[in-house]
Amino acid sequence: MVKFMEKFKELPLHKDYWIGDCGTILSKKHNKKYGRKLMKRISNRYWTISIDSNFYKVSRLVYITWHGKLKKGYIINHIDGDRLNDCKDNLEQITYKQNIRHAHDVLKIKKRYSISYEEAQYVINNPKIGAKTIHEKWGIAIMTVYRIRKKPELYGDPKRFPERLL
Repeated sequence: MVKFMEKFKELPLHKDYWIGDCGTILSKKHNKKYGRKLMKRISNRYWTISIDSNFYKVSRLVYITWHGKLKKGYIINHIDGDRLNDCKDNLEQITYKQNIRHAHDVLKIKKRYSISYEEAQYVINNPKIGAKTIHEKWGIAIMTVYRIRKKPELYGDPKRFPERLL
């Protein structure tokens, strides 16, 4: 079994907290010598932490602490695609456009940005077919299926849908 010691630095914006190079956060407020480990939670598939009643993505705190400030217009990217891996060596700053390219090329994520009128009508007219089945058949996101079923009146007008380019 391999064990490693995380290295810690003081958070630049919060001097009462330390952050490890893999995202562990310690509070010096409660234990001045060793620090008390704070509990992280998952929000929108990322580790988040509450510090002084403000929520932060842990990956952003790790990046800023270990690599410096983010350039304007740049975001944090997880190189291996694992949003829960907040180790400093797995984080990089890239543009939003580069992040989308990374998702398509490296992670092989195929994202659809719109659905057709026919697809919306299929979802509305087949309420007994599960969202997962529709997702697998049509490639429609499961949350989109739920939204269509919750408010079908928003999807009844064919003029609302853009023409699909083939």
